[in-house]
Amino acid sequence: MSNIESLPLYTENPSDEPITIDEEVLPPSYYDPPVGDTPVFFQNASPKGWSIIFNTRYYRNGDIFVGKDSIFKYTYFQRHGRNSEIDNLHRLGIGVPLFKVIVALCSPITARSVTFRIHSHNIQSGTSIDDNNNYYTFCQVKKSCYNGYNAFTFHFTPDPYQKSLNSKVVMFQDTNIPIYDYIYKGERHRWVDETVTPFFQQTEQIKFGFKHTSLLPSQISLCDYWSGYGDKLNNKHTIFSLFSSKFKTNTDGMFGIQRGDYYGTKPNAIFGLAKTSFNLGKLRLAELRIHDQTGLHDEYIEETDSFETYNSNFSLNQDSLVMICIATFLRMEKDIRYDISRKKVVKSWPEHTLKNKSNVK
Repeated sequence: MSNIESLPLYTENPSDEPITIDEEVLPPSYYDPPVGDTPVFFQNASPKGWSIIFNTRYYRNGDIFVGKDSIFKYTYFQRHGRNSEIDNLHRLGIGVPLFKVIVALCSPITARSVTFRIHSHNIQSGTSIDDNNNYYTFCQVKKSCYNGYNAFTFHFTPDPYQKSLNSKVVMFQDTNIPIYDYIYKGERHRWVDETVTPFFQQTEQIKFGFKHTSLLPSQISLCDYWSGYGDKLNNKHTIFSLFSSKFKTNTDGMFGIQRGDYYGTKPNAIFGLAKTSFNLGKLRLAELRIHDQTGLHDEYIEETDSFETYNSNFSLNQDSLVMICIATFLRMEKDIRYDISRKKVVKSWPEHTLKNKSNVK
C-alpha cells in the first residue's frame, strides 16, 4: 500500500510554474482542416458511393468538389502552384472543382439564373487545370416563385456537341410542406427536408438535412398536377388539401413528416450541413452522400485497379451529376430562409440593444 502514489492535488498547482490560459484559437482554414467525427445523420450512408462537398452559400458563386479532401488539395495547389504530383492528380480529376457555380440576377427580382460549369475530361494543353477553358456549361437553372410553391427549371447539356442528349427537369418546392418533387427519366423523385423532425433537435449535430427517395405509384406528388410544360402547377389548392388532411402542423407552421406517406423507396442519398462541432461544419461545407446503387463503378475499381476512385470527377455517372445540381438548390434555399429568420430576430430586438451592439468593436 505504501508504494501507491498519492492522488494529484487538483486544488493546488503541483509545479512552481504559473498557470496560463491558452489564447483563443483562430477559426480553421481550408488549408488546415479541423478534425471531427461524422454526425449520426450521415452514419447510415453507404460506404460505396460518392461524397460531394459544397462550397456554395446563398445565391452566390461557389465550387463543388468530389471527395472530402479535394477542396484542401485544391487550396494547396492554389497556394503552392503546380508540380508533377499535382498535375498527375488533376489529370485523374482529383483535387479540382467538379462544378463552378455562377449566379446571375434576372428580372423580375424573384427569378435568379444559376449556371453549372463542369470540369471537362479533355484538358486543353498548356492551360491550368482550373482555367475556364477547361469547363463547359452543363446546366442552367431558373427559379420562379408562385403562390404556395416555387419552381426550379434545370436545363442539362451533358455534351455541348450532341444536342440530342439535352434534357430538362422541373422541381417543385412546397412552401408549407417540407418536400421537393421532380420527375427524372420518367420516375418521380422527392427530397424530404428532415430538419423539422425531433431528431435534429435532440442530437443538435446537423444544421439542416435532407434525404432522397423515389416515390411509389400510390403516393401523392406535386408533379401529379404538372402538365409537363412550363413550370406551373394546376389546382395547387387541391394538392394542399390532400396533404393537409393527413399531416399535422407543428408550432413552426411546418407539416410534420410522416415516413409512411412522405417516403417511397429506401433513401439512396443524404444531404446536409453539420454544425460547427464537426469537421466540415466548421468550414460551412455541406455534404452530399450518394449511394452507388449499381455497384458497377466499385467493381470496376477492384478489377482494374483504376485510379478513378470515388474521389475523381470522372467517376460520376449522369444520374449523380443531375442529383448534385438539384441538391445545390436545397442548400441555397436553406441559407436564404435562415438569413430571413435571422434578420427577423434582429429587427425584434429593442432599439437600445441594437445601439449597444453597434458600439461594440
